[in-house]
Amino acid sequence: MKQQRQAFKTVWTRVARQRMWCGFVFAALAGAACGGSSTPSSLASTSSALRFNPATDGAEPAFVNGVLCTMVFPGALTPSTQHYAIWDIGTKGIVDAPYNTPKRPNLYAVFGTHPADAEVHHVPGFDQFDHYHVLDNPPGEDEVENRKWDLLVLQPGPNYDPATYRSAKSAREVLAQSAAGVLGPVSTPAVFGLPGLVLYAPVICPEADEKHGDHADD
Repeated sequence: MKQQRQAFKTVWTRVARQRMWCGFVFAALAGAACGGSSTPSSLASTSSALRFNPATDGAEPAFVNGVLCTMVFPGALTPSTQHYAIWDIGTKGIVDAPYNTPKRPNLYAVFGTHPADAEVHHVPGFDQFDHYHVLDNPPGEDEVENRKWDLLVLQPGPNYDPATYRSAKSAREVLAQSAAGVLGPVSTPAVFGLPGLVLYAPVICPEADEKHGDHADD
C-alpha cells in the first residue's frame, strides 16, 4: 500500500508538469495528448436523451447489473476539463457536495486486477493505475437515472488469484468478492493519498437488442 501511495505521488509530479502544456492542446487532441478518457466504439450505437459529443466528451466503460454501459464525462477532452489526479473528468466532474453519504449511489473503481480491454479505464503512460468501474443501481435495472456518484476503491484481497479472477459486474458482486477476500475492503480514495470525490457522470446503457447481440437486417 505504501508503495502504491508513493507511486501516486510520483505520478502527480509528472502530471502537474504535463498539464502546463496540455491546456494549450486543441480539444480534439487533448484526450490522446493529455492522457484523458477514451471513447468506447459501442457508444455511437446506444440511444439516450443525453447528448454526447465525441470531439469534446470523454467516455469510459462501467458495469451496471451485469450490463457493460458507458460513463460520460462532458467536456473531458477540452482544456476546461477538471482533473482528479491523472484522470480528466469533465467540466462538471467534481461535485461540491458532502462525500460518501448513505443516499448517494457509489461508483466502485477496482484496481490491480488487469481487466479486459473492453472493461478497463486506461490512461496512456499509467498502466499501473488501470481499473474497471461498477455502478450502484437498483437490482435488475440497467437504465441509470443517477448522475452523481461517491467514488470508492478496491484492490485485490488475500484470496485473489489472477488466473481465475473475473471482473465483478454488479455492486452486489463487488461486495461479495470483497467479503470473500477476493477483493480487499471497500475503501475511500484516501488509501491512495487522494481526497474523496463526488463525481458527475451520466451513464448510457445499450438497448435490449444490443445487449443480446440481436441486430435487425432491414
